[in-house]
Amino acid sequence: MKKQRSSKMKKISRVFVVCLMMVMMHAMGSVSILRADDVHATLNPKIVKQVTVAEGVTYPSTVFQFNFTSYAFNNEADSSLPALPSITIEVGNATKTQVAGGDVYEASGAIAVDASTFTKAGVYTYELKEASGVNPNGSSLDTLAGMSYDNTTYRVHIYVKNVASGLEIANYTIEKVVGETTEKVDASEAGKGLVFANAYKTVAGSTGSDIIKDGDRFASFRLTKEVAGEYADKTRAFNFSVYFDAALTETTEKTYSYYVADKTTHTKIDGSEKTVTIDPTTGATVEVDLTHNQEVIFFDLPTGTSVHAIEKHVEDYTGSYSFTSDSSTLSGLTNLVGGQGDDSNNLYIGKNSSVNQTVFLGETINVADVTNTYKTVNFTGLVMDNLPFIICIIIGGAGLLMILGKRRKA
Repeated sequence: MKKQRSSKMKKISRVFVVCLMMVMMHAMGSVSILRADDVHATLNPKIVKQVTVAEGVTYPSTVFQFNFTSYAFNNEADSSLPALPSITIEVGNATKTQVAGGDVYEASGAIAVDASTFTKAGVYTYELKEASGVNPNGSSLDTLAGMSYDNTTYRVHIYVKNVASGLEIANYTIEKVVGETTEKVDASEAGKGLVFANAYKTVAGSTGSDIIKDGDRFASFRLTKEVAGEYADKTRAFNFSVYFDAALTETTEKTYSYYVADKTTHTKIDGSEKTVTIDPTTGATVEVDLTHNQEVIFFDLPTGTSVHAIEKHVEDYTGSYSFTSDSSTLSGLTNLVGGQGDDSNNLYIGKNSSVNQTVFLGETINVADVTNTYKTVNFTGLVMDNLPFIICIIIGGAGLLMILGKRRKA
């Protein structure tokens, strides 16, 4: 009998311990968000709104909207909490920080909830999201082509306590939803943890009076070829390597089309259309051959894409170029650049003197005009490029004859 009672008591004890542990775990889980003294708690939470644009992009001042939805009360799901008003933040075009390859525009807005919104003490939890496609200044952001949205969800815990005069907001804590879990963030003015980050993009070559299109595609970058000189071979092909680096706002690789065309009419040469995939980390390189009065056209590249090219040197031809981007012009000539780890006689398009000039494609015209001039030959068959040396030889010979003549007379 004693053994049976002892065994029964042990079973009861085990059940009691398990139940006690479950209660404690539940209590700890409930208390975890009820702590208004959390290290990241703040009475003045701020939403930070950032818009990143690549070099050359014209950013329009824009108003963004953020909405609250009911989530929980005292850690219990509740979709009927008192409604909170939306928050609007205008990101102007003057509040910017320059970064490599572009600018970041930033503005902030306070989460300021009146305690009178609530009817009892407790912890009210709302989910906060950016309103995609909504522009509170009267138009739809869907019409603002190129604006992306941040789909991050934050949970805002509002701690409401009883005071002598009624209710008072004691603190806020903010969590970022990451998959099935959450991460606490510092939403104070100094912490800047409650961030919604957007990107605004435009297509290079899509504005201005010099737009060139093929259907719905914009000519974002053109590299043209001209051969000059009385004895130049205008059927000869010149080889170009064109190098691209992705715009600041590009985070995944994307594929773009290009083809060789007539430089004057921009008419595509049959069978010349190809594609290039630009990686945001490694960029891309295109090899293309052009003859006189031809061009290669790249379509729908993002504004802020950086580009430069190298033309392989051809004997007896001197290369020069003029690179126009957003009305800014860069020029260069064969032999101005040396020590680049390649043939110094090559033409470095986008490099001036010994400085590598990074050219960012702008929203208006982007064209590099390349001219190769054949050496001058006069009617006697003498190469004019060697004329200075020939003159020196003639003068030297004449001087020698004069000296010999004087010696004979003497």
